[in-house]
Amino acid sequence: MRTGAKRQGDEYYQCPLCKFYYLEKEWADACEAWCRDHSSCNLDITKHAVHPPFGKEP
Repeated sequence: MRTGAKRQGDEYYQCPLCKFYYLEKEWADACEAWCRDHSSCNLDITKHAVHPPFGKEP
C-alpha cells in the first residue's frame, strides 16, 4: 500500500495493483490484499474508493 497524495488536508491511500484511491488506510490495505489474492476487484471494498485527488491519476 502506498500513500497517493494529499489535498486540502486529506490524505489519500492508493492500492498499487488496481490504482483505486481511498481516504482510509484500512480500505486501501483490504483492496491490495483482495487484488493480490484474487486478481479481481471486490465491490464491497471498491464502493469505498474515491475519485483521484487531482481529477486524474498522477
